[in-house]
Formats: sequence, structure tokens, C-alpha cells
Amino acid sequence: MIRLAARAVLAPRVLATLAVLAGFGLRAFRLGHQELRGDETFGYFFSLNGLGRIVSGTLELREPHPVASYWIQHHWLDAAGHSEFALRFTSLFFGTLSIALIYALARRIGLSGRASALAAWLLALSPYALWHSQDARMYSMSLALTLLSSALAIAFFRRPRFGTGAAYVLSSLLALHTHYFAAFVIVAQNAWVAWRAIRGAKTGRFWRPLRYWVAAQTALFALFLPWLIVARDTLTGYRGNGDSPGLLDALLRTARALTAGEMAPLPVRNAAALTAAAILLLLIAGALRRRSDTGRDLAFAALLLVVPLAATWLSSRGRPIFNERYLVAALPGLILLLAAAVERRQPRPEREVAAALTGVLVILSLIASAHYLFDPAYSKSRGWRELVRELTALTDGFDPARAWVLVNGADPTLWYYYPQQETRWAIPFAPGDTAGAERVTEDLVQAGVDRVVVPLASGDGWDGDRIARAALASRYDIIQTLSVAGREVVVGELPPDAAQPLSATFQGGLRLDTVGLQPGALVAPGSLLGIHLQWSGPRDQLPAGVKITLQLLDEGGALVAQSDAPLEITRGRSSHGVRLPASLPPGTYRLILALYDGDAEGQPRQITEDGRDAVTLAEIRVR
Repeated sequence: MIRLAARAVLAPRVLATLAVLAGFGLRAFRLGHQELRGDETFGYFFSLNGLGRIVSGTLELREPHPVASYWIQHHWLDAAGHSEFALRFTSLFFGTLSIALIYALARRIGLSGRASALAAWLLALSPYALWHSQDARMYSMSLALTLLSSALAIAFFRRPRFGTGAAYVLSSLLALHTHYFAAFVIVAQNAWVAWRAIRGAKTGRFWRPLRYWVAAQTALFALFLPWLIVARDTLTGYRGNGDSPGLLDALLRTARALTAGEMAPLPVRNAAALTAAAILLLLIAGALRRRSDTGRDLAFAALLLVVPLAATWLSSRGRPIFNERYLVAALPGLILLLAAAVERRQPRPEREVAAALTGVLVILSLIASAHYLFDPAYSKSRGWRELVRELTALTDGFDPARAWVLVNGADPTLWYYYPQQETRWAIPFAPGDTAGAERVTEDLVQAGVDRVVVPLASGDGWDGDRIARAALASRYDIIQTLSVAGREVVVGELPPDAAQPLSATFQGGLRLDTVGLQPGALVAPGSLLGIHLQWSGPRDQLPAGVKITLQLLDEGGALVAQSDAPLEITRGRSSHGVRLPASLPPGTYRLILALYDGDAEGQPRQITEDGRDAVTLAEIRVR
């Protein structure tokens, strides 16, 4: 009998422990594989400041999240380094801790051991929780702290002790300093206490725990009040980073996100949302049939789900702050209710159907997680590493002070992956600032920057009118426009001060006078050779569709690189770029120029007055 009792107690704990281990493994898997997103890099750079500067910066910038996660990350990065894996490991830690805490909370509200272990497994496999556990932001930390606060709230209310109350206040205070929406969980806890107080009013046994509970809430409010006072401008002036959906739209988006995350095909998310809704309906149907739920306190779980969702949606009515990421506080309530639906105390038909649907939900969760982990279309990856490789090649051969990379938006992610450039400018400095973009361009010229590379961010939030490209083209010659990882990359260049004289006159009188090369005649494989040509004489004798071809030939005359474009001469000059193959072997190569009629059959070349169909511009040495 003793062995059987021990085995009955041990099995759920073993299952919960396995859930924690599996959750850790799933969260650690490819933790640093996907590239950082903008919010992650903002948090990274923000955390590099000193602790006092983090506080002052939060207030000055009206950062919508408090400072606790930044402080922790600041100390963690000092110890662990600055890789993506290290940066996200704090989220992994709190995400894994949440699995153990939801098991403890499930036991607190009276779920059976097996149902509590199921709750741990559902959280371990949750695509939504997985995404946050691999995201270097505060949401996983908020999830863990609100779970801890809720477990301690139940323990303290049922058996008031100073140590438990102090732990509750401390965990709740940390949760509030991690994410303001943790307050919605505190509201749910107080709603549960009020409900329990109403139920216990007839017996009179609720006065003592209620008195201590009010004392704990008073202490929590007093400790958090100073921050509320200093951060009042943020709380009242923040305009949001989301939208204001209608109720039905908000419910649908919530159901999709909490069950299958945001990084999965829409059919998978819809199926997961419908499956979870069916399980909850079965839970309600079983509860109505039983009419008694002795031993369980599902009201707490229901409030943990409903109150944060309702408060988040109502908060978005006045300003656009509804965002699926902010719903993390509601996830435990949903998981606890899903686990309760398959308990033995549920009526058999409802329990068996709910168990089958839970299996379906687990399969859908695994499918959603697989899309997030392995399919680039549903991952955080945005091609930053590929982009940085290209930027490095496009600035190769220049003195770092004379070749700059700029961004045309507020996203700081590039600077995490491209740390070799200490000077970090945006063009324009502010959204839609045309005059500011022109000032930036003029400052670049005055600073002696010969080549400017701008990976243009998509979207119209900052540079929707393509201000950056227009401002750059006003002073720099656009020598190359290419697509890298879905981004348009523009390369602007000033002609070199020194140019080599040439004497090549095409029939009709157009004369090529000089050629200037950037970075010079010694280049590296994969780099971009800027070619600046000075022309004189009439052009009107050439065909309307005349094009220029620039070709790089090896010692045997074989073509190794080429650039063709319409011949456009502005202020007597045309500028071009020839990209060298990354696999180009070292040696000496010949750069030639030819003009041809792009509209004529056979595209015949234009002949020079001395009978040549091509002009040698320079000898190029590849190092």
C-alpha cells in the first residue's frame, strides 16, 4: 500500500519533471539560430547602459516597459557574452521555470497530479511560450513572475504567514517592474479573493485572511507607487505599438496566438483555436452536469484567463496597444482550464472527448513549432547575416572613415550584426524628414565619405517616400542597386579626386576623357569596383537606345564580370559599378568599355574613330 501511494504521488512529479526537461531542450534547440528582431536588439543596446542610465533612459524615452528585465540582462551579458544564444538565454531560463511554476499553480488550485503534469506539458510544448522563450525580451520573465505571484497568492490567502506574504509582495513587485500588464494578473487575484470572501461571508472565516490580504496589497501598492509617479508620463502618454481591434477580431487573434503562436500557417492556427475552444466547451458542459466541483478552484484559472484578456482589449479602445505579445499573462489561465477538462472528476463522455482533442491540440502545437523552428517564412530570420556579408564586401578596400553604412529607419538590428562601424547614422534622422536627410548627405560629403551604402528598410513608417535614396542621389552617384535578403541596397559614391586620362572618341563625336576607380586598381574578390567616366562632345549622334557595357577580362580574354546599363551622362559624367565574383582568383585583369545599340537587332557595338569596338580603361589587380 505504501509503495502504491508513493508511486501515485511520484508519477505526476516525474511527468512534470520530464516536461521541464523537454521544455528546456525544446527552448534551447536552435536558440541562437534565428537572427534577432528589432525589439531584441533595442533591448540589447538598452541593457548595455549602466543601471542608473537604464532608469533615466526608460523615463526619458518613455519606454513602455519597466526596467527589471534590462537590469537582469545587463548583468547577464557581462557574464555570458553577447551572442544571440547568450542574449536569449535569460528568456529560456524564465520560460523553463514557468513550466515548473504552472505545475505548482495547478496543484494549488486543486487539479489532480496528472492534470497538473498535463498543464506542465501543454506549456512546455506551447508554440506561443516557445517563441517568447527564444525571444530576448521581458515576456518570458513576466510569465514566470506572474505564475509565481499567483501560486503565492493562493498559498498566502489560504494560510497567511509573514514569509509567504513577503514572497508574494516581492514576486508581484518584480512582475510589475517587468511588464505593466502584470497588473492585470494582480487584478485577477483580487477578483478571486473577493469571490472567495463573498462565498465565505456566511461562515465568518474569511475576515482574517482578508485582513492580511489587504495588508499585502497595501504594501505592494506603496512599494510600486514611487515608480508610478516618476513614470506617469509614459503611462499616460504612450501611444501604443499595436492596434485597436473589435471584440470578435481580438478574441480570434487571441485564440490563434495562445494556442499555436503567431509563426504558423493560418489553417494550423485556426484549427488550434477551434480545438481549444471545443475543449473549453466540454469543460463547461461537464461542470454543468456535475453541478459540484469540490476540491478544484477553477474560478482562479478562469479569472487568470478572462481578466488579462478583457483588460488588454479594453485598454486598446482608447489607443492602439493591442498586441498578441502582451497576452502572455493570460496563457496560464487557458492551459489550466484545458488541463482541467481531462481530469477523472469530469463526466466520462466529456473527459474522453476532451482528452482526444487535447491530443489533436498537441499535434497542432508541434506542427506550429516546426514551422517556426525550420521554415524561414515563419521564423524571425530577416537575412541580417547575409546582408552584413554583402555590406562588408561593398565597403571592402576603403578606409573605414571613407565608406559608411547608413540605415533609413529606427531598427537598430543592423548595428548588432555590423559592429565594425562605430559611427551609426540614419537617413533621415526622423520619420519623413526630407530636409534632415539632405543635411545628413551634405554632412557625409563634408566628412570625406566617398562611398555610402544604404540597405533600405521596407514599410512606410519612416521612409515611405524614399527620402533616403533621393537625398543620397542629390550628392552621390548611384553606382549600384541590388537586392539582398529581400532588401534593396543602394550604393552611392563620389568620383575620386584623381582620374586617369584617356583619349577615345566614338563616331559621332562623343569623347571619353578620364576614368576614375574606387577603391582603386587593387581590389578583393567579391568587392564592388566603382567606375567614374568623364565625357565630352555631342551625344545626339548615338542611337537613342545606346547602352554601356563594362567588362572584366582575365589574362586569356575570358569574361569574369560584367555590368550593362543605359548610357546616362549627367554633368558630363556617368558612374557605374562592377561586382567582382567572390571566387575570383588573384591576378591581373583588364577592364574594358564598349557602347552598343540595345534596341537594334544583334545589338551592334559603336565604333571609335580609330576603329575599335572597345576601349581599355585600366588594369585591375585582384589580391
